Amino acid sequence: TTSAVWRSTIEATVQLGLTRTAAAENYRTVNVEAAKTVRSAKELRLKKCTEQLVRIQSELIEAVKEVNKAKKKYWQMQRIADIAREKAAEAEAKSKKSEFGIFHSKTSLQKLSAKLSARLSECNLRLTEARNEYLLSLAAVTAHQGHYLQTDLPIVMQNLDSDVYEKLQEYFTLISKTEIEACQSGQECFQSVLESSSKISRDCDLELFLQDNPVFTEPPVFPFQPAGSDKVCQLEIQPGNRDRESSLDKEARKWATKLANNHKVIAHGERVLRNLDQRRKLLSEEEASSIESKMEEIKESIRKAEMSKLKAASRLNLLREAGLEVDTWLVSTMNQASEELERERKLSEARVSNGGMTPE
Repeated sequence: TTSAVWRSTIEATVQLGLTRTAAAENYRTVNVEAAKTVRSAKELRLKKCTEQLVRIQSELIEAVKEVNKAKKKYWQMQRIADIAREKAAEAEAKSKKSEFGIFHSKTSLQKLSAKLSARLSECNLRLTEARNEYLLSLAAVTAHQGHYLQTDLPIVMQNLDSDVYEKLQEYFTLISKTEIEACQSGQECFQSVLESSSKISRDCDLELFLQDNPVFTEPPVFPFQPAGSDKVCQLEIQPGNRDRESSLDKEARKWATKLANNHKVIAHGERVLRNLDQRRKLLSEEEASSIESKMEEIKESIRKAEMSKLKAASRLNLLREAGLEVDTWLVSTMNQASEELERERKLSEARVSNGGMTPE
């Protein structure tokens, strides 16, 4: 039944809410525990890794300083060697050209040339040593920097990250699994609701409702309650005369006429409803609203006429059971009503053909 499906929906919603609450509590527990350990561990790792990184970078800076020192020495020796080379070349050139001055003899020039050549050799030797030292320092600092980038720095970064990614993986895995379990639980709960809702039927619900509430299907009986010592419990025909009909004959004629009039009202109303419905389909939504209001009024008139017709028919049945000629009056009034309906139909069709108006 609908109430059972509604109850299942509420229970499924409650179950899903409890599942979500449990998931939230699980998340909270994980977050609290993680916050307690991660904060202190992070500060400790940061301090340790910072000290380690400062020490490693200081060593690299010292190596770079040594390279700069060797480079500076190499450049100085290069300048000294260039000067010595120029002086030695100048002295040798003068010695070969025999250009002697007042204060310089050939022997002195030769000695000076030999002295400058020896100094040049010494400068070249020291330049070679400085160059070699510079090249070796470059090789060393290059290896040092490579080791820093490939080994030292990754180790520091690894120590700094520690197990944070494993924790993140664990955390997101927990979230995903919890959500999947919650969704599966909700799906299982509402799957049964879906299957039950597909079986909802108004006829089934109405039948069960009427079984539980017989007041809607078993109308109360209104028995005749005689007054005092009266023993008569049925219609009693009074004798009439030629000039005056009995009261029950009047009742039969009255209710036969009433039934026929109600029949005419119902038939006329149904015809007008059909015509108005055709007009409504051709009008805009705003214009159709007035037509719909009029149709509701006609439906209410038809309903009242049907109820009045039913009550008149019940009276006539009781009169018929009492032995009155009800059908004579009924046939006459119904024929008259049918003739009037036919006449109204023809007049309506004539108005349509002449004026183009929709029949009413």
